[in-house]
Amino acid sequence: MTDNNKENTKQTYSVSGLSCGGCASTIEIRLSSIPKIKSAKVDMHKK
Repeated sequence: MTDNNKENTKQTYSVSGLSCGGCASTIEIRLSSIPKIKSAKVDMHKK
């Protein structure tokens, strides 16, 4: 069952200083653990 009253949004943030995949993975895992966040993806190659 889908709740059509909930609004889905996409937000993009710039974070400087990431230098390894381990840091990116940690950010994705921690953000995804927040109940209202459905998913998080870090793209270290996007400028």
